Amino acid sequence: MGYLSPMPSELAAELGVNRRSAKKRTDELVIQCAKKWVENKFTSASKKAVREKAWPGQSWRLIFVHAEIRYPLELETIGASSIELVPLHQVLSELKHDLAEGVRGGAGTDLAEIIEYFDRYSGKA
Repeated sequence: MGYLSPMPSELAAELGVNRRSAKKRTDELVIQCAKKWVENKFTSASKKAVREKAWPGQSWRLIFVHAEIRYPLELETIGASSIELVPLHQVLSELKHDLAEGVRGGAGTDLAEIIEYFDRYSGKA
């Protein structure tokens, strides 16, 4: 597992490395790459335009669901960019809880049923 955020193309070319290189980055470079990643995924003018075109006039919450992150500074930088951080284990736990409450049908239930199945049989292997 390497960095979440690839290096911007121009910077990678300047440094002579692959954009996805796992080579050690300085804190400044980690922050720069993470900020560019946030822009590309969430805050660019084109992303805002797509959201506005799809659902005009809405106020958006920007959320990033993540698993383990090797470099905490990347996650800190994303969170500092007004992106809500939600650990994947929290999502999975909430899906499991919803199943216990009898929620069936709708988006996400296939995954929730897999979690329920795993939980039911994980101790029997």
